[in-house]
Amino acid sequence: MRNVPGQLFSIPNLLSMARIAIIPLFIWTYLETGPGGSYLLSSALLIASGLTDMLDGLIARRFNQITDLGKILDPVADKLTQLAILVCLTLRHPHFIFLFLIFALKELLMLTGGLLLLRRHIHPGSAKWFGKIATCFFYISMILVVLFPRLPPQVVDGIVLINLLLSVFALLMYIPVFFMLKKGEAGR
Repeated sequence: MRNVPGQLFSIPNLLSMARIAIIPLFIWTYLETGPGGSYLLSSALLIASGLTDMLDGLIARRFNQITDLGKILDPVADKLTQLAILVCLTLRHPHFIFLFLIFALKELLMLTGGLLLLRRHIHPGSAKWFGKIATCFFYISMILVVLFPRLPPQVVDGIVLINLLLSVFALLMYIPVFFMLKKGEAGR
C-alpha cells in the first residue's frame, strides 16, 4: 500500500473509520439499555453506521477516491459491525445464535477463498448484488429488532430465518464467482 497517510484522510476512509468507532458505542448503548428502556440511541447508531457504509462507497466511486486502504477498511468495518450486532442480539435473543453461526461460517469461507485468490495474485473483486442485498436486509432488519425489542417472537424468528436464507444464498452465489476467478487465472 502506497501513501497510507494520504489514504487515511480520504473522506471514504474516514467514514469507514467512523463506522469502526461506532461499534463500541453501539455495544455499550445496547447492552446498557435495560428491559423496557429506550433503544432509540442504539438504533440511531446502527442507522448512522449503515448510512456511512453507503456514503463511503458512493463518494469513493464518484470522486475517484478508491484506495488500497479503503479496500481493506470498508469490509473490515462491515464485518466487525455485523459481528457486534449479532453478538449483542444473541445475548438478548438466544435463537440468534443460528444466524451468528451461519454468519461466522460464511465469513470464514469467504475469507479463506479471498486469501486463496490473493495468494495466486488474483483480486477477489468487489461485493456482488446478492451480497449487497443480504447486507442491506441485515441492516434494516437488525435496526428494527433493536428499535422494537418487544417484537412478537414470530416476527423475530421470521427475521432470523430470512437473514439465514439470504446469507446462505449469497454464499452459494459467491462459490461460482470464486471458481470463475480461479479458472481465469489458469487461462492467463
